[in-house]
Amino acid sequence: MFFNQNNDFFSWSQYEIEGLPIPIPQLNGFVCVRDNNSTNNWAPVLSVNPNDTSYIDPDFALFSNTGSWRTNTNWTIQCTPTLRLDGNNEIQTVVVKSKSNIRNNRTVGVNNKFNTSNSFIVYPNPSNGKFKVILKDENQQISAEVISSKGDKILNTLINKSNSSLDLSLFDKGIYYLKLKTSNGIEVVKLVNF
Repeated sequence: MFFNQNNDFFSWSQYEIEGLPIPIPQLNGFVCVRDNNSTNNWAPVLSVNPNDTSYIDPDFALFSNTGSWRTNTNWTIQCTPTLRLDGNNEIQTVVVKSKSNIRNNRTVGVNNKFNTSNSFIVYPNPSNGKFKVILKDENQQISAEVISSKGDKILNTLINKSNSSLDLSLFDKGIYYLKLKTSNGIEVVKLVNF
């Protein structure tokens, strides 16, 4: 599903599940929500039916400089994933192309290696919200932005010898992206806040 915005006009592509008609029968519709001040306080703007793929926010002008918008799906669907084992317990059933019907017994984690940048090191990652950014050139100062997995900019700061820590402990747990403007260009590091 792709979401587009052109001023007060919002549109998206139809949500698709392999093998089901469009619109999906279990899709009750979409709830269009707005965060008036980009403070993660979402409120419904309106609801639209499953056939609709756009809407106009009549209050867009009031919040165009401060607001954020998104569209949520409203479902009556249940999905029981298929168990897939490896080794001697070889249970493998039909796997849809998107692999959305797989529950895996394998351990999933984050590779705990340092990033491979020539300009900086970020650690620990994953972290409980407290990250350290060490610049390889101590005299360097770089611009840093932290962006949520939803695309919201949540932090903007300068990193230098005296300011090298990022505190995300007050933000929701999850995946964030650290965007650094270095002498090598823009570099992005995925941060895991648990």
